[in-house]
Amino acid sequence: MLLAVFSASASATNSEDDETVSAGTFLFRFNRDKTALSLWYCERAEATMTLPDKVYYDSKTKTADLKPFGKAKAYAVEQVAERTFRGKTEIQSITLPASYRNVESTAFMNCTNLKTFVSLGKDVIYEKSVFAGCKSLENVTINAESIGAHIFNGCERLVNPHITGKLDHIPDAAFEESGIKNINFLPKSITAIWASAFSKSKLEGDLVLPTRFSIIENGAFSLTNIRSVTIPEGYTELRGGLFAGCKSLTKVSLPKSLKCISGMAFSNTGIKQIYIPNSVTDLGPSAFYNCFNLDSVHLSNSLEKLEGATFHNTALKHIYLPASIKQIERNCFELCRQLTDIYCFSATPPEAHEYTFTDYDKPTIHVPAGKLTAYNLLYHSGGIGGRQQGGAHRCQSPH
Repeated sequence: MLLAVFSASASATNSEDDETVSAGTFLFRFNRDKTALSLWYCERAEATMTLPDKVYYDSKTKTADLKPFGKAKAYAVEQVAERTFRGKTEIQSITLPASYRNVESTAFMNCTNLKTFVSLGKDVIYEKSVFAGCKSLENVTINAESIGAHIFNGCERLVNPHITGKLDHIPDAAFEESGIKNINFLPKSITAIWASAFSKSKLEGDLVLPTRFSIIENGAFSLTNIRSVTIPEGYTELRGGLFAGCKSLTKVSLPKSLKCISGMAFSNTGIKQIYIPNSVTDLGPSAFYNCFNLDSVHLSNSLEKLEGATFHNTALKHIYLPASIKQIERNCFELCRQLTDIYCFSATPPEAHEYTFTDYDKPTIHVPAGKLTAYNLLYHSGGIGGRQQGGAHRCQSPH
C-alpha cells in the first residue's frame, strides 16, 4: 500500500521521468519543466496545517525531504492539486504559504470542519468548488487573481471573507447558499457578477448596487432575503431572474438609464409597487410573475409589447397602458382577480392574445374618446379574452 512507505525522508517514485516524489506525509509532482512542485496527496491531515512551501530533492539519490539535507536542491511548492484534501474532516485550519500560485478544483471541498483558511500569497488562482461544502468555514483571507465557479457554495457560516487581489468578476454560484449578508466585502476591482453568484445566500437588508458593475448575470441575487434594491444610473439591463424569489423584497428603485428588464427579473418577490422609467423598451415575460402584493405599476411609455405572464397573479386593481403599447401576449394578466379597470391610451387597439385575461371577472377597458367602436370590434370579436359569448369585456369611452 502506498501510504505505508511514507516517512519523514522519502524517495522519488519509480516512474521513468521521476515526476513524483514523497516527503513527510505528502506526495508531490513536478511540473513539466521540473522547476516547481504540486502538492497532490496528503496521507494524514491534521487539525491545524501549514502546507509545505518547498521540498528538498536530490536527483542523484532520488530522495526528498521537507528539510535541507546533503546536496539536495530546494524546489518551491506552487500548487495544490485537485481533490488533494477533499473530504478530510479532521482539518480545522489551513495556512497556505506565499509560494503557492494555484489551488485546483475541489482541493478542500467538503472539509466540513475547516473553519479558517489563510493564504499568504498574492494573485493566487483559485479554481472551481475549492471550498464548496465547507459548512464550518468562517474566516477566509485570500489575495486572488481569479476565483472559480461554486468556490464557496454551501459555506453557510461564511459571512465576511477578506478577499483582495486582481479579481474582475465573481463567477457563477460563487457564494450560492453561503452565509454572506451583504456585498460590501467585494474588492473595488470587481466589475461583473455572474449567474447565481449570491443565489440562496443570506443576503439581507438594503442592496445598493455599485456603479462600477457593468454586467450582472441571470439570477445573481435570486432567492435571498434582501429588502430593497437601489440600481444607480448607468445600468441599462436587468438580466433574467435577477431578483427572482426574493420574497422580502418590497421596494425597488430603477434608473432612467435602464432599457431592458428581462424575463422573471422580479418574479415571486414581495414588491408592492413599481415605477418603470420611460427609458425601458423591453419588459420580459413573467417579469413580475406571482408578485402577490403588487398593486401599483407605472409602465414605460416606450414599451410596445407586454410579454406573456408579465403580471400573472398580481394584486393589480387597475393599470394604465400607454399609447405605445401595440401588443399584449398570452396570460399577461392571468389570475389578476382584483383587476377591475384597464385604461388604454392608444387610438389603435393593441393586439391581444386570446388568453391575455383568464380565470377572473373581466375588467372594464377605458378607451380614448371616439375610439369605442374600434375597441368593441376587436375585443368583442375574439380580441382580449377571445370570448364572444357572455361575459365579454366592457369597453367604455370617457363622457
